[in-house]
Amino acid sequence: MGIAGISLKNLFRRKVKSFFVLFVVFIISGSIVAFTSVSTSLEKDIADKLDRFGANILVVPEVDALTIRYGDMVLGSTSVSGESISYADREKILSIPLKERIASLLPVYYASAKTDGREITFMGTDLMELAKMKPWWSFRPDEGGGKAVWLGSEVSRILGKKAGDRVSVQGAPVNVGGVIPPTGDKEDYMIVAGIRDLWRWSGTENRVSAFEVSALCKDCPVEDIVSQISGALPGARVTSIRRVVETRENTVNQLKKFALAVAVIIAIIGAMVISVSISASVAERTKEIGIMRAIGFRRSWILNIVLLEAGILSFLGALLGSLSGVFSVYFIAPAFDLERVVIPQVAVMIAVGAGILMGLSASFRPAIKASRLDPVEAFRNE
Repeated sequence: MGIAGISLKNLFRRKVKSFFVLFVVFIISGSIVAFTSVSTSLEKDIADKLDRFGANILVVPEVDALTIRYGDMVLGSTSVSGESISYADREKILSIPLKERIASLLPVYYASAKTDGREITFMGTDLMELAKMKPWWSFRPDEGGGKAVWLGSEVSRILGKKAGDRVSVQGAPVNVGGVIPPTGDKEDYMIVAGIRDLWRWSGTENRVSAFEVSALCKDCPVEDIVSQISGALPGARVTSIRRVVETRENTVNQLKKFALAVAVIIAIIGAMVISVSISASVAERTKEIGIMRAIGFRRSWILNIVLLEAGILSFLGALLGSLSGVFSVYFIAPAFDLERVVIPQVAVMIAVGAGILMGLSASFRPAIKASRLDPVEAFRNE
């Protein structure tokens, strides 16, 4: 029987100890993959949301009444009934020294209007600018036959209307230009219309709840643009989405540090447990190892037998643990509101390698001790 055969036979003879070592490596590798994948997914989630927002600066009045959110990030507040910034402020924004860096400027006005007998919140805006700033909404302002509105997905479901139908807004029939795909945000519960139409339906004029600014972001001086808009509109609150995102990124970085600390602690404890388990296994086989040495087994052969046992268990534990870590991320993702799960292949490879390396390194000392066992001493101790 060769060295590999002896190692496999020993593993099957000591199933409980073998399973224990395998389980420890399983936990270590699985933890590395899960922690790394969750933190990476959180970073990607922030980047995706930032790209999807289109706007990277929000201008709202100082009045706090309605919280404006993008996903779960709060950017500011605005009012639907009190004082608001004026549509004329658009010209002030477009007159700042860095106006060439402004790719798109979207005025937004929120108001409610009776639609098919229900009070529903409208978002009035420049439809052409909206289509340019948020192309993922997949709506075309030129559709709908003249004046039209676009229904949020939930509004469409509640009213039972679809593209091509008509709704009654403040008693006037209006074409439904289309239904905005679900965004998972406030737009699902709103109706989008031209801002001038909404002014007419709500009996107001030139009122704006917020301006969304999309700045060109190659070497983007967002903070300088924010500063200049704040100077042009002293009564407004100007918020950079980047600033909000950085706050969340700091939270993710803190989570990554915590996850790394937990992984290191688990790894240290795991290494100690593996070393003790292998030492106990070697101690149980003192007489057996003594016989091997007596019949001519070299020290290097004994060393290889013990290390091969640890290597087999470490490899299986690391492989199964990494696969388990991958699948566990899909169960954990909803708790972090992750829309997309990212599994870094490098993290999986590192987890497998770390599990094997840790198993072997923790087994090296008891393996050396077993290889140096004197046959006479082995029989005497038995």
